[in-house]
Amino acid sequence: MEMAPDRGIPILIRSKHASLAKALAENLAPEYDVVHICITHHTSLYEIPSILKGRLVTPFFTGSNLYRAPVVRRKPVAVVFDASISKHEIEDIKRLSEMTCQDVKFVMCQKKDVLKCGFPVRRSIGRAMRKSLKEAGV
Repeated sequence: MEMAPDRGIPILIRSKHASLAKALAENLAPEYDVVHICITHHTSLYEIPSILKGRLVTPFFTGSNLYRAPVVRRKPVAVVFDASISKHEIEDIKRLSEMTCQDVKFVMCQKKDVLKCGFPVRRSIGRAMRKSLKEAGV
């Protein structure tokens, strides 16, 4: 998933499924650059607000920022949640991030949107997520 330093719109993905998040990053490239991926609830509550506040957070799992020197890491313009993430968690992350993320979009990819995009499922999730990002203006 290594990408050029400034290619694509920088986004962050929150998913419970590591293999799905990696597949999404591949399906969204090169238009979107997945700079950080959060897999667990606990790490997302710390990492997402920290990243949005401009703090240096080394990706635990993966994301293109893992391959960048700290001084050139990119800040996401959107945080994308797949359908496995609860609305309660999304609200917690928004609340923890609200002081510094007025310019960041929070985008939820609904299961019904994925089902409309057909099969194979991993590609349809990528199509649904791209559509959700476009509708959010990202």
